[in-house]
Amino acid sequence: MKHCLIAIIFFLPLCPAKGNPEQTNSPANAPLSLQNYLAELDRWSAAAGDLKEHPEHAEALRKSLPDAWQVDVRGQHFAVPTAWLRMTLDSLKANHWLAGDYSLEIQKHLAMMRAEAEAFGQPAAISPGSARARLDDILRQREFATVQGPTWFEQLQARVQNWILDFLKKIFGGLGRHPMAGNILLWLAVGAAVVLSVLLLVRFLVSTRERESLKLEAVGPASPTWKEWGRDALAAAGRGDYREAIRLAYWAGIFRMEELGAWQADRARTHREYLRLLAADDAHRAPLARVTSQFELTWYGGNPASAQDFESVIEQLEALGCNLGWRPATANS
Repeated sequence: MKHCLIAIIFFLPLCPAKGNPEQTNSPANAPLSLQNYLAELDRWSAAAGDLKEHPEHAEALRKSLPDAWQVDVRGQHFAVPTAWLRMTLDSLKANHWLAGDYSLEIQKHLAMMRAEAEAFGQPAAISPGSARARLDDILRQREFATVQGPTWFEQLQARVQNWILDFLKKIFGGLGRHPMAGNILLWLAVGAAVVLSVLLLVRFLVSTRERESLKLEAVGPASPTWKEWGRDALAAAGRGDYREAIRLAYWAGIFRMEELGAWQADRARTHREYLRLLAADDAHRAPLARVTSQFELTWYGGNPASAQDFESVIEQLEALGCNLGWRPATANS
């Protein structure tokens, strides 16, 4: 998929640019007073909070972001770089299912910048130590408790993507002066995209056939019932492998719902597709949704798993009728 995205980028410079109707601020980076700078940080913090529910707004926010905020304070001029925010928005676009984590990370960073700006603007009233204590108080609030920034790999991926985009802009920027060269390059890009699509399709078909030819009996219990998945989950928890335990517990919930007649378990179905099969007023929907969210954050999001996380999943499974007899007190024994 990443190769396809890079190929499709070739077409972007050839499409007419459209303005963002929601962008109200001009990208012109005029110097800001300290109060205006604080207001700008508050505006961005509110926009970051909106990303939890609307990660698709990240693209528009990135386009409206200046390279740096120019601030004038008591005759001194400061340029506050925004590269970190641009990288975080790029990572959020690439990993939109973690929008909540990235949103909180941005708010945390902006809160720190605001506290430092306030401390600088009132040197006699707030000492650096007091400003730091105030920042610590803000960061101890519940909404920042689970903040986890982008990994080094995600940051590297964002840098590579930015470099490719900048490189393509330089190549295509001057094609308007050479229509024939632009047409030739366009057809070359179309041909390359077609060839790449065919190669990826062939590779996908071959890999699918190879996966079907392999019988991986160790993926789960030989006879998939929720009790057997549950026993394997308890065994993994007993070893201290709570990440694997949460994965197995999730499947115990899926097969429990199969036993209740909600569906026929299918590995090709996504986690969210299972949830959509349940009616909004179904009593089993809420506990299964919590189990699914914990599983996705742990297994795909890379969040560390603990005995408390596994205990929370077990509580939701009990609401589904899976009584596994989990004993948290002896989980680490």
